[in-house]
Amino acid sequence: MRLVEVKLTNFRCYAQETSVAIDPLTVLIGCNDAGKSAVLDAVDIFFNDATIEKDDCSVRTGQTNVTISCVFADLPPQLVIDEQHPTTLEDEHLLRIDGKLEILKIYNCAGTKGKLANTLAKARHSSANGVDDLLGLRIGVFTESSG
Repeated sequence: MRLVEVKLTNFRCYAQETSVAIDPLTVLIGCNDAGKSAVLDAVDIFFNDATIEKDDCSVRTGQTNVTISCVFADLPPQLVIDEQHPTTLEDEHLLRIDGKLEILKIYNCAGTKGKLANTLAKARHSSANGVDDLLGLRIGVFTESSG
């Protein structure tokens, strides 16, 4: 997997969702206080559970939730969740329409120290019969009937 994009919402100077493309060689250039370090700090928070604080919220919004998203390409062709049932991210309906994996982490920074409130995958929701309500599906017991 390769990181190809970072999205920041309500994080420091990034009040509105801002997307930063990550190529094999990415250089961040800008004036002092333009947000270069904020991008790197957000990546550190996302991957290394670095500390996020109340002051990391953008002062321009008044909101207390910060969203940091990472988008990945060059995904593995197969995942083994259960050794008897290999699968793919696509089969698990975890990919966006463009075939990339986007993971969002939402932090609640209402207190002095921020806390991870939710982790989500932004994905295309299936509309096929029988799986159009993925969120409501439960593992059931199936029996074969003779006939």
